[in-house]
Amino acid sequence: MVALLLTELLVRLFRLQGPWRYRRALGLLLFLVAWSGGIWLAPEPIGKAGWIVYCLPFVLAGLVAAVAIAVTSPVHPLTTPADRKEFEREETAVGMGVIVFFWSLCALLFAIAVWGSWIR
Repeated sequence: MVALLLTELLVRLFRLQGPWRYRRALGLLLFLVAWSGGIWLAPEPIGKAGWIVYCLPFVLAGLVAAVAIAVTSPVHPLTTPADRKEFEREETAVGMGVIVFFWSLCALLFAIAVWGSWIR
């Protein structure tokens, strides 16, 4: 739920461009960051309000990732044809590097989350 809410917030509020224009990619990354960060930071649930204390690290990890993505993403609109052409040229130049980095990061975050779940 954290990843879905933050994804919609970033896509609708900030109208992200670049590699984050696909909701599924952004949602997957936020989900993996929230999951892996929450697993490592979550304490054991205690008492009746234990689920709130347990869920807070997942929310905070996802929120930190969403803020980092929002800060580093380009927010200027591509209004002129020259801007669009330059952006497309840059996108094709770094496209494969971004794809490899994205999937490597997803694999690393998944491994961290599984490892954290395993040792708890």
